[in-house]
Amino acid sequence: MRVGDEVVASGFDGVYPKGLLIGTVTAVNFQGSDFFKEVKITPAVDFDTLEDVLIILKAAPPPPAPPPAPRYSNTR
Repeated sequence: MRVGDEVVASGFDGVYPKGLLIGTVTAVNFQGSDFFKEVKITPAVDFDTLEDVLIILKAAPPPPAPPPAPRYSNTR
């Protein structure tokens, strides 16, 4: 990850759609170890000027299937 990179949602969490722009990387800190990094991101929107907000909800799961009809036999 480098300064200037765009950060987008992966869609893996099932909450935010894939490709949704989150922001732009403004700083990367490698202190501590090479494995963990601290990344600062400038949001893609100016929260002070928002007038409308779109709330993205997960789609409701389909209702459960009805139980199968009982099978009757004509044998006695």
